[in-house]
Amino acid sequence: LVYWALNFSFQGPAFLSDEIGYLSKAAVLAGWTINLHTGWHGGYSFFLAPSFLVFQEPSQIFRSAVFTNACLWALTFASLWGVLSRLSPETSSSRRVGAMALCALYPTWIVSCGYTIATSALALLFTFSALCLLRPGWGGLLLHSVCVGLLFWCHPTGLAVAAASLFSQLLLLKRSSAARFLAS
Repeated sequence: LVYWALNFSFQGPAFLSDEIGYLSKAAVLAGWTINLHTGWHGGYSFFLAPSFLVFQEPSQIFRSAVFTNACLWALTFASLWGVLSRLSPETSSSRRVGAMALCALYPTWIVSCGYTIATSALALLFTFSALCLLRPGWGGLLLHSVCVGLLFWCHPTGLAVAAASLFSQLLLLKRSSAARFLAS
């Protein structure tokens, strides 16, 4: 809600090259005709495409994209709650809320106000991938792998997360099966 309220004063995107890339790919995904040639990855555009399906006016599309980003941040904190619950199930809810409040002080979400950049999707996919990796069984591993792939599809920096994921699972290979590592 704070993110959405802070963005309400912005009338449109700042028109940075990555914003243009994400928005143009979202428009194409929604059926608009536009040139897709940009150097930016298109994963974040899937989150924005519904805005182009519902609205026609650029200002409405931007407001809808801001709402989408606010929802992505809300889902990020919901995923963080799940991560904290799995990592420390004996910790009280008030301590978990405190940890989440501390994470909310990190200025990434507020610095991205006024922009349609992939930061909100990256945070969600990273947190959700960690939550999935904490789930036992193949289902969690599969979801983790999908999230890590989407991270890279949203932004090239997701490659670092993919490398770290494979490296950490390689270190854990002694405790788990080789098939699980290869599936990831």
